[in-house]
Amino acid sequence: MKKLLILSYRSCARHLGMYLLILLQLLTVTIGTNVLLASYNQQAMLQEPYMELMQSDGYYLSGGFDEAQAEDGTPMMDVLEGDWNSYRFSECSNLVSCGQRTVDGKFLIYEDAFWDAYHPVLKHGRWKKSDSGTEPWCVATANVPGDSVTIPGYGQTVAVKGVLGDLCYLPSMSSWSRNGSIQDNFYDIFQLERESTVYFLISRSQWNKLGVTEDCQSHNQIITTASQLTDAQREKNEALFRELGEPQIPLSVLLERAENARLENVRKFLPLLVSMLIITMFGILCATAIHTMQDLKQTAVYYLCGMRWRTSLTLTLLQLGILLVLTAGCTGAAWLIATAFGVPAQLGLRFDWNNLGITMILFGLVLLSGCLMPYGITKRVTPTSLLRSART
Repeated sequence: MKKLLILSYRSCARHLGMYLLILLQLLTVTIGTNVLLASYNQQAMLQEPYMELMQSDGYYLSGGFDEAQAEDGTPMMDVLEGDWNSYRFSECSNLVSCGQRTVDGKFLIYEDAFWDAYHPVLKHGRWKKSDSGTEPWCVATANVPGDSVTIPGYGQTVAVKGVLGDLCYLPSMSSWSRNGSIQDNFYDIFQLERESTVYFLISRSQWNKLGVTEDCQSHNQIITTASQLTDAQREKNEALFRELGEPQIPLSVLLERAENARLENVRKFLPLLVSMLIITMFGILCATAIHTMQDLKQTAVYYLCGMRWRTSLTLTLLQLGILLVLTAGCTGAAWLIATAFGVPAQLGLRFDWNNLGITMILFGLVLLSGCLMPYGITKRVTPTSLLRSART
């Protein structure tokens, strides 16, 4: 194998210009495909924990609606048609102790089902199941000054099991934007250099272990009904909302916006990437055919020295393997550098295991396209005919 690697390396050196061009094409396609998939992953991650809610019949209401009353004093929530369930996040703000410091802290409390569906990338630590462990724990933002937090007046200490990135999304219902996406309505963006408040994300199971009274709740809410509304009921609700200044967004509208946001970049850039992949594979097909034809006589000499004729296919595979190793190395280095400078978080990119899978598929296509022409050429030509033609 060592000799074959040396021969493959020398063949790459003989055709260096062409292989550098192919390497550049491979890098463009590989990095572009992974960035597009990372954008899709990010949108899917933001959408996933809200998916069950957004598939229900209901509305996202701006704050204060549950306190509004009709002319006869009946709460507006009772006037609405439907059997409504309310969903909102709980937020508790306090001065808390982290290590030797007292900081302005805010606990964001999530129901267990939401917690288990939400999987952000952590800077340190690991995202655990909502009910795991016997002692209470949480996940904190990057400005946390210690590895535990204590709420004054309560004896228990909450361990910090994970730290979010310097730039990250925090699930929240503190904002309400009629024309906004789920990011605008259901998330706050945390930036380390701008935030003084330390946010502690905690599941309902972990929060209940503390026995702390929730002293504040988020302003906005989602309401859902177990049964589908009839057209008449929906029209009556819409009329009521119009009277109140349209304080609602139908969940079906938010779901549609989320789906459009998830597929927006795919629709824009996937045709371009597919075209580039086809051009790259065609270039590899032509290049390997040309190089095989140019190296046939030299391969025939290798045959006289004891190498099997079909081993030339192995040499081609090894040459492509060298290109793919360089491509993987450059792509990995670019990812590490970008991650170190926080570029994925700034651009809204989430790299996951499916990125590795799609990269392996791309590499498999490259190997397949690179072996087609050499296989056909070596099948039609024999080393003895080549050596005879060389004598004449």
